[in-house]
Amino acid sequence: MQTHSANQKNLRRCGHSGLFAALLLGGAAQVGANQGTPPLSFQGTALPIAFIQLVVLPATDVAAELAADAKAGNSPPLRFAVAQDLALTTTNSGTWEQLPDGRLWRLRIASTNATDLNFGFTQFWLPEGASLYVMSEEEKYYQGPYTAADNAAAGQLWTPLVPGEAAIIELFVPAGVKEQPRLLLAQVSTGYRDMFHRRKDLAIPKAETCEIDVVCPQGAPWANDIRSVARIQIGGTTFCSGTLIMDAAGDFRAFFLTANHCGISSGNASTIVVYWNYESPTCGLDGLGASATNNQSGATFRAAKTDVDFSLIELNQLPPAAYHVYYAGWDRSGTAPAGCVGIHHPNADGKCISFSSNPLTTVNSCIGTGGINTHWQVIWTSGVTEDGSSGSGIWDPATHKVVGTLSGGLSGCSSPSSPDCYGKFSVAWA
Repeated sequence: MQTHSANQKNLRRCGHSGLFAALLLGGAAQVGANQGTPPLSFQGTALPIAFIQLVVLPATDVAAELAADAKAGNSPPLRFAVAQDLALTTTNSGTWEQLPDGRLWRLRIASTNATDLNFGFTQFWLPEGASLYVMSEEEKYYQGPYTAADNAAAGQLWTPLVPGEAAIIELFVPAGVKEQPRLLLAQVSTGYRDMFHRRKDLAIPKAETCEIDVVCPQGAPWANDIRSVARIQIGGTTFCSGTLIMDAAGDFRAFFLTANHCGISSGNASTIVVYWNYESPTCGLDGLGASATNNQSGATFRAAKTDVDFSLIELNQLPPAAYHVYYAGWDRSGTAPAGCVGIHHPNADGKCISFSSNPLTTVNSCIGTGGINTHWQVIWTSGVTEDGSSGSGIWDPATHKVVGTLSGGLSGCSSPSSPDCYGKFSVAWA
């Protein structure tokens, strides 16, 4: 069997063990990276960027990368960028300047024809008062500030995307700090799928026109469940979908369910970037116009199983309260629902919702993972799945509980009645 190619996608399923209803995050939340206070350089008091060191990476060949994906069948997870290895620090690169209340370090990175950039710091530690930003050089778009609150046990930071072929990393260190920041920029990923859809000169795929934006009226009864779904960036180069789920203890630990074939392990869980509320603001945009400001970085690998194709990670921080996330319920009874609802990120674009009024049936894994009777088969009534939907869930409409996780299939706008398969939650969890 095949995994999703151009018309093949991964979805997640929905359900709940019946022990808990899906719950809204409450209480104090930890800090999450997003677009907060603008960087100091935006105030116009820093050196012009012409005086800042520029590191030029190999050019990004958009056509060649898309052709390589097409030749490979573009099996999930959805690849969107090329990783380029570096070893840059604040002592061997960049430009420092003195400010009245501290020091400012900046470094420019560029790859001709890249559609977007993201950064992997395999060493990241900031003292109190220091702040780090990544920003586009071509427009006033930034992510940050990252602060001492983002210092993780793994000592890494992987950033969300910024648009364009050139970006600036900016670090401010206040006067009088007792210990200096420790940064090692080990990877820059150069995008070729134009995830911001800025490039009108490129014929880059986007979510198909039969998809249903979650903001459309059909999504209204699923408003809570929709808030549990997020797009995840892995290793700076691939995208999948997934679901925040409640644990049996009901203690709001940030467990996130996705697919094993998305390739998450204990070795790369720190590279995860989660994009919450990434959805079109208006019905009918087919996933376009989504804002990537609600995001957080870093996770810990917890469990995975190949045959049923599930993976469980725990986010290193609770999603900030301002993101209004929801903890999905689940059902491990194994009882076949009379239909299902899928919530996912087709083509890694804005969040969409799909509906099936067809009873779920038991099948073997459709992606060749060896699972026997491990999956639900879904035939959609409206909406479909696509690359980037991998790892998303399906919900039982009667209970609003997750019962499965998308492995693959053949559904698409040109083949809406072709089946998808979702790993059974009841098989993943004894």
